[in-house]
Amino acid sequence: MAEILEITVTEKYAGLAVKRVLAEEGYSRRQISRLNYTRGIQLNEETCRLTEEVKAGDVIRLSFTGTDSGKALQATEKPDILYEDKNIVVVCKPAGMPCHASKEHPDDDMGTLLMRVCGMDHVPSPVGRLDKDVSGVILYAKNRKSAAALSAQRDKGILHKEYLAAVSGIFEKKQDRMVFALGKDARNHRRKYDTDGQQCVTEYEVVQEYDGMSLLRVVILTGRTHQIRAGFAGCGHPLLGDRLYGGDCTHIYRPALHCAKLVFRMPETGRETVLACDLPEDMQRILK
Repeated sequence: MAEILEITVTEKYAGLAVKRVLAEEGYSRRQISRLNYTRGIQLNEETCRLTEEVKAGDVIRLSFTGTDSGKALQATEKPDILYEDKNIVVVCKPAGMPCHASKEHPDDDMGTLLMRVCGMDHVPSPVGRLDKDVSGVILYAKNRKSAAALSAQRDKGILHKEYLAAVSGIFEKKQDRMVFALGKDARNHRRKYDTDGQQCVTEYEVVQEYDGMSLLRVVILTGRTHQIRAGFAGCGHPLLGDRLYGGDCTHIYRPALHCAKLVFRMPETGRETVLACDLPEDMQRILK
């Protein structure tokens, strides 16, 4: 039996497209797409296009079939936005939240959340990425022109990130450049040292040493999947909490890796900008 829900358009939504109204009301892209496919969206009792604009007083009727009804779950907290203008938005992503949508996370990613919070009619594009369980600064472009400019900066090394990582062991060299190659491990989703793999260049500096562990400042000069995680595990210093790479999970249950600083130039003005994000509570706790 179909579930029927109605939304009466207010002045707040006047002039917006149907899909934007549904997004503002909390429906996920997956739900909107499925409703459109099953012709489950009507505007004033007539089938409509998702791009059709609405006016105050219009009635949007949604006909759900099966179990995929109701609104998408909303994030429980507002994103920690470090900077926003018409071209970009920079946010401090918490651990556990994906930076973009996927099959497993169709509408609970940071990009989709920013779209709702910033009042955008499309999902902003992340410039680079962070693993779901890695925290820290991440930059999103609001339009194609900015995305292209920032991607070019990334390729030239103008846009770069600085990470903090808590790893097992004490380093003989307190500052070094690591050059190695990573390939796929056919048995799982790991990366491993492989002379035939992709070349990786990682620079690190020991910030502080503790009992059997070190806090590192890390900069990667090549952007490879799991470069920091697999790189330090491969030389005998896995990240604390990184179960995939054999890290000690006694005090933290996700990779102890945080993107602490982002350096880039504003797409329009070229002004160099540095944005930082404090170490999250779970990493502060293990360092105590």
